[in-house]
Amino acid sequence: MRRTKIMAQQENNVANKVQQYLNEILSIENAALDRLQSRTEETTISDVKQQLKQHLEQTKAQQDRLKQLVTNWGGSPATSMAQLPILKFPSELSTTLDRTNIEDKKVRDIVKDTENRMTPEKELMRAKEDMIIENAEIISYKMLIQLAEKLNVQDAIPILKQNLQEEEVMATWLMANVPTMLNRLWPYIESSSGNRTTITTNGFNSVIC
Repeated sequence: MRRTKIMAQQENNVANKVQQYLNEILSIENAALDRLQSRTEETTISDVKQQLKQHLEQTKAQQDRLKQLVTNWGGSPATSMAQLPILKFPSELSTTLDRTNIEDKKVRDIVKDTENRMTPEKELMRAKEDMIIENAEIISYKMLIQLAEKLNVQDAIPILKQNLQEEEVMATWLMANVPTMLNRLWPYIESSSGNRTTITTNGFNSVIC
């Protein structure tokens, strides 16, 4: 009897661990889906938009598979979102000015035009973040597959490998296409960096790049 209780407790501990690990990766996919929806809407490059839409649908399927696994192991699928690893530069390197704090209308208009011309650079920044996030997901899936093998969670391993393969395909696409994206956007970035306007307000000269 005592041995049976110990075995039952061990099985329960394994089930709890499996639920935890699966929900962790599910929370990453929840956040990735949210970001992909925003990226699909904001990108101005047609082939990038098409690829993001395709990966968006893949991510939805990944979510469904993970939710089913969590349920199979007696858990409740996570609805929360993990914090994704994105680039955040120090304030002194920021390229965007807050127009709400600028009273002079002429300055506001020039800053607004500058922000519009920064769009290609923002596109490249998002692409860098895409690659960082995809590689973080790949690492997470590889680690989870190892844990699943150690815990002998045989029903999860094929599904996790399928999700991993889809993330690897997306990461490969990004690595192959970001250089082309840079070449396409470079003329706009170069032209925007060359236009500088000097404004005099309250006796001081300001340069808007």
